[in-house]
Amino acid sequence: MAVRSGFDSWLILERVYPHLLAKVSGKPFRRNHTQLRSNPDLPVNISLEHEILLHPRYFGPQLLETVKQKLYTEVEGTCTGKYGFVIAVTTIDNIGAGIIQPGQGFVVYPVKYKAIVFRPFKGEVLDAVVTQVNKVGMFAEIGPLSCFISHHSIPADMQFCPNYNPPCYRSKEEVRFC
Repeated sequence: MAVRSGFDSWLILERVYPHLLAKVSGKPFRRNHTQLRSNPDLPVNISLEHEILLHPRYFGPQLLETVKQKLYTEVEGTCTGKYGFVIAVTTIDNIGAGIIQPGQGFVVYPVKYKAIVFRPFKGEVLDAVVTQVNKVGMFAEIGPLSCFISHHSIPADMQFCPNYNPPCYRSKEEVRFC
């Protein structure tokens, strides 16, 4: 599939990374296209470029389809410092003319595409799934991002309880983070 509709891409985003849905004023909300484009803090659909190196055995009637599939496998799920996590390729805008590599037979295809990217920033509050709790803090996952929350960042009235199953931090009012 060369072109994925914007709606399909957002469904992929919600299905694969539902915990990227943020909270505003303590109430969960679903992000829509307008919110994603107008708020720079949310995942966005941006234009990117990538070069696909193709072996000669793939030359033939399915050449363009192979380039498209290779683009999906090479860029989806990767992370770049400049743009963040590439969650899903939404559209392929242009596959340029291939450039033959001298002495090798390989061809490099420049590809321009649009993708949903997620780049969290310092201090941003996101929903996360806690994966491990221990005396030094807890580990959590936010989509493709793994993070550590130190016990210094957990409120002072919360104490680590290693005897609970699973281990957790709890307060005197029995509020637990497991």
